[in-house]
Amino acid sequence: MDLVKYTEEMSKSIWDKAFFMDKIGNAKLVVDFGCADGALIRELGKLFPNTTFYGYDINDELIDMAHRRNDTYSENVSFFHWSSLKLMLSLILSQYSPDEICVNFSCVLHEVYSQANTYGEKCFDDLKLIIDTLQPKYITIRDMYFFNYDHRAATVPESLLAAITSKVDSEKLEDFCASYGPICKWRSLTHFLMKYQWKDNDWDKEMAEDYYAWNLGNFVARVESVVAQRSYDVIFENHYQLPYLLNKWEDEYGMFNPDACTHIQAILRRTT
Repeated sequence: MDLVKYTEEMSKSIWDKAFFMDKIGNAKLVVDFGCADGALIRELGKLFPNTTFYGYDINDELIDMAHRRNDTYSENVSFFHWSSLKLMLSLILSQYSPDEICVNFSCVLHEVYSQANTYGEKCFDDLKLIIDTLQPKYITIRDMYFFNYDHRAATVPESLLAAITSKVDSEKLEDFCASYGPICKWRSLTHFLMKYQWKDNDWDKEMAEDYYAWNLGNFVARVESVVAQRSYDVIFENHYQLPYLLNKWEDEYGMFNPDACTHIQAILRRTT
């Protein structure tokens, strides 16, 4: 995988990922779980100098990249690899109360759920440990999501299917259909086109990830199951199609369907 190209592409939606900063009350620390090269919290660190940002990722190369790219304007931003997870948690517990903490999951939950489907529950271990140890006041989420249940089974017009299949790589389309089913329904077509935007990066990696593997209710239940005697309410929930994708697909395929939701923004707040 070309990590430089990958992180540059991911940075295009950086402000969409920053939606939560005006909605998390008096949080003084944001922990960005799965921070990749740290682009999001580096920018937030400059805009919010009185907030501390910790980035965590299991990928050595990405954390090394994050350290290299972190400049003097982001002195309130630090990065941690899985080997220093316990150090990060101890630092947090010594300086912040749970009511001052927000844990952010930006475009990472679908990866955790996909890995859990393949490798088992151990893929949730770091997530569970961070949530259980910190018991944060806020949990913020931005990820891929197909919300419109009435629309997921709706059939795509034949004329649009023909236009799309004539332009995409037939082998990659076959690959997708073998794993996720035909693209004749809006949910499957949307899923395919979301993957296909990464066709020149690491197709095998994208195929291994089910973008729609999780749902918000299931995630809230998982959080509450690992945080003893605590409950979380969803205080903000936004389902939408990413404007960048809406424009890209309209230009490339003539596809315009704002009901074919691609993403979710959500905020959970601890109530007890």
